[in-house]
Amino acid sequence: MTRFAAALLLVLIGLGGPGQAQSTADVAAMARAPDRFAICAEPSRWRTSADYLQSTARCAYGASEDPEDLRRVSLIEDIYIKSWSFAILNKVAFWLSIVLAVLVLIWPSLVALFAPPDADKGEEPATPKPRKTLLQRAVAASSVQTSITALAALSFAFYAHYKSNQMQSENLMREVLYAETLDAALIDRVIATMQEMDAGFGFATLKSLQSDQSG
Repeated sequence: MTRFAAALLLVLIGLGGPGQAQSTADVAAMARAPDRFAICAEPSRWRTSADYLQSTARCAYGASEDPEDLRRVSLIEDIYIKSWSFAILNKVAFWLSIVLAVLVLIWPSLVALFAPPDADKGEEPATPKPRKTLLQRAVAASSVQTSITALAALSFAFYAHYKSNQMQSENLMREVLYAETLDAALIDRVIATMQEMDAGFGFATLKSLQSDQSG
């Protein structure tokens, strides 16, 4: 029984030996292979993802003389320009929408604070009523409140549009940076996506945002 177990163990070792040895060799080769991303700096707390991806691309591929690596870096730099502009626009639109939304919420209180009290009906005022200031007229006008509400909604739509473009451009940078090979199909798809983002903001954008929210 002991001899049979020993023979079975030798057979199992012989069957699994080559594959196991090959797997161990592959793992050892991967461990010995230099990782071009290992020397790159860690992301800073106050930087955007696009900033980190740009610096990583320069670190990993900037010193290479391979034409594919040079195309990879140049394409990432091109996408970074768009991502940076989208980040600025969506931040401006975000804070503007926040300020306008707060104004819409506190507008009834502003009317109570700044609107002058009207004289009771049937009573003659002892002194002539002072003229309303520009602020008092603006607060009392419902058209101004309607305009601010519309501007708040429009600024939020701008924020949603440019935030989506920023995220899309950062995803493009990730695809280009971490792709095994930079083939023609990937380059064509990245350029086509960038052309769509260059279309800007219009009524078609509002319809797409509305359909996304309803879906």
